[in-house]
Amino acid sequence: MNYDRNTRPYHEPLATATYIREIEVGDVVWDLGSRFGYETVIAATLNERPERVHTFEMTESKVWKLQRLNRLDFNGALSVNHVAVGEQSQGSHQLRLDDYADRHGPPDFVTMDIETAEVPALLGMRSTIESATPTLLIEWHGTAMDHEGNHNDIASAMTLLRENYSTMLYCEEYRDSEAEWRPLHVDVPRINCQLLVKA
Repeated sequence: MNYDRNTRPYHEPLATATYIREIEVGDVVWDLGSRFGYETVIAATLNERPERVHTFEMTESKVWKLQRLNRLDFNGALSVNHVAVGEQSQGSHQLRLDDYADRHGPPDFVTMDIETAEVPALLGMRSTIESATPTLLIEWHGTAMDHEGNHNDIASAMTLLRENYSTMLYCEEYRDSEAEWRPLHVDVPRINCQLLVKA
């Protein structure tokens, strides 16, 4: 079912409210880690152009559901990509987002919930960020990434964002209906939070 802009947000209210405020008619939206299509449906409905919504999901069972959603609710207009995203393209299994932007054009808005893969995804869209500065809404898994290491890559991703965007906001309690964005003051957030990054 398509999303009603006037419906009260109910899943991760802060993120949903942010989609409602930020996504405009005609925006090109990339939904990274689309899962079952919640954010995809919101984006396709709010911008009134489902053909401008691109989903990226690596789990086959979830891709099947996205394809079914696309067929039944959007007449096949969405671009459903069965692929992981990363710093480099690797055959048909992993996609560098700069390569995708070269073929399809850059996004206006990117939502990212990819379970600690956000750093390689960001580094793989460096040129897109530098040239197009799309608004980014990132579920940041800082605790897990800090445990896993790769601190140089994490620092590089945050430097990329700070050098290209004027606004970086975060929220740790983003599932709370009263949650609000706050300015991000630390160089590398070592917490689990939502990040909203805007030019």
